[in-house]
Amino acid sequence: MITETAGPLVHVTLQEAPEAGDSYGQTKALIASELEILKENGCTASDVIRARMYVTASYDRAAGRKAYSETFLPIRPTYTVLTVEPFENPKTLVTFEMWAIRGCGTKDSPYQKENFSSGAPFEAIAGYSRMVKAGPVVVLGGTTSVQPDGSLLAKGDGKGQETYVVNKAFSFLKKAGAGPDDVVCVRRFVTPQYREESAVLTDLLGDKPGRTVTDIPIIHLSRDGQYIEIEMTAILPDAPDWAKTDLARTI
Repeated sequence: MITETAGPLVHVTLQEAPEAGDSYGQTKALIASELEILKENGCTASDVIRARMYVTASYDRAAGRKAYSETFLPIRPTYTVLTVEPFENPKTLVTFEMWAIRGCGTKDSPYQKENFSSGAPFEAIAGYSRMVKAGPVVVLGGTTSVQPDGSLLAKGDGKGQETYVVNKAFSFLKKAGAGPDDVVCVRRFVTPQYREESAVLTDLLGDKPGRTVTDIPIIHLSRDGQYIEIEMTAILPDAPDWAKTDLARTI
């Protein structure tokens, strides 16, 4: 376990569950362990702005979601769950990481948090937001081309999905006062069917110095023919120095 900090930003990196168990138990134990680490760094659960889980194909998502929502239902950070290859320890079903900005969950903080919903009913049920803004930092959760009715836009067309998702991301960032030029970090979670170089991001985002774009291979997404999911982080122009560091770009 490694804890990274930059100003009020605290990142608890990927951890495995401290003990073997089922999906609910491992998720619950991980959340409790990481919240304790955040507490040691002056953060509370209300300060969490982004959570991400990597799970195996045998992970029970419904059980894990229950464990997650029991803590985060009223807090609603962004939340991305990704299916990956089995871990080195065959008993491990899930790893977890969190990002928090110290004090952003309180009303008098200069980094007071604002949650943005896409309107999908499931967000309120599970306890996550599509986007969170905390002061100068804007984080967009994992976004795909799934439509409100549950259908998949551009099924089997990775570049079509990516084009839609990037433009959808822009529309959300605009609500928080951010634009494409403010994007400092992009993560593309891609299935084996779409592990290729794509000009979509460069065409739509431009080639900004210092911006990081990372591809992370995953096994599959939730629907047949779904090839890509994207997270973005934007830093507003008036941000203090801590928000402009390389660490902030890893959010």
